[in-house]
Amino acid sequence: MPRNAVNQAPKKTLRSNPETILQAQIMRALGQMQGVVVWRNAVGTAVYEGGARVEYGVGGTGAPDLLCEVLYHGSALALWLEVKTPEGVVEEHQKRWHTAARHGVQRPDGLIVGGGRNVAVVRSVEDAVRAVETATRCGCIVAGFEVEAPEWMATQAGEVSRG
Repeated sequence: MPRNAVNQAPKKTLRSNPETILQAQIMRALGQMQGVVVWRNAVGTAVYEGGARVEYGVGGTGAPDLLCEVLYHGSALALWLEVKTPEGVVEEHQKRWHTAARHGVQRPDGLIVGGGRNVAVVRSVEDAVRAVETATRCGCIVAGFEVEAPEWMATQAGEVSRG
């Protein structure tokens, strides 16, 4: 089986990409916090000579950049962090992933499936530390981290069952 991947070069070099630099700063800061483990979640597809494709990363397209485990009452709580610079734009596919992870997806029969995950968009080291501190204290992420509620939630509040 061929081992040489033929991937496209990144749009910006890792050393000059402001978002990558911010991710490294956040990982360094969170890694120094007690009870916190953080991983870089690179998501993509490697294409090998001959056409074989292998997807890598956790969560697929739109998944956040960092996956953290935060100690909450003796158990590990997963926390997803989408890192953006202050000027960075959360793309539509990322918004869809974040919304589905946090709020679930409504099936055609009206049942809501999934959801309940902790997702936050962070634009600084301070934002990331605040998100982790909130999760450590409350066991969840509270409002204020740029994850939008889905349309069905606004139009059918209180009328749907969770399953």
